[in-house]
Amino acid sequence: MFTGLKKQLELSDSLIDNILPVDNELVKLKKVLNWKSINKIYKECFPSKKGRGSKKTDIALGLLILKHLYQKSDRDLVRDLNLNTSYMHFCSISYDEISYANKTKSKIINASTLTKIRARLVADRIEKINKLVTSDLISKKIIDDKILFTDTTTLEKNIAYPT
Repeated sequence: MFTGLKKQLELSDSLIDNILPVDNELVKLKKVLNWKSINKIYKECFPSKKGRGSKKTDIALGLLILKHLYQKSDRDLVRDLNLNTSYMHFCSISYDEISYANKTKSKIINASTLTKIRARLVADRIEKINKLVTSDLISKKIIDDKILFTDTTTLEKNIAYPT
């Protein structure tokens, strides 16, 4: 079952907004990205209306974008999500959610969940999201469209290793 973007604002959301500087790169990036279009692509992964709810688009794809930006492992990313206020803002996580997770000794998201999300997305949806993010950044003149370097270590490759 697909849950989509975070809809309800919490009291501590404005607190995070006031703490972070306006020129923070993740604050700027969050405003630039077209989250509704990204949400539509993510929704394609969940055709069923039954079952357990998916992770919110903000958290799931926000973390995958952060992983790509900062070249971190899934475990480091999940750990830093609880510590870094700009990561919380980018993934639309409030202090209330962090506080509740700490009290119940649970996690907002597990590193293994990110692996499952990437498996659901498959290469063509990841490529669609990549093109969408890139076109958003080019249209807002944040990056230049003449030269773009990408990291292909996360794409599937047909390599047969010797045994």
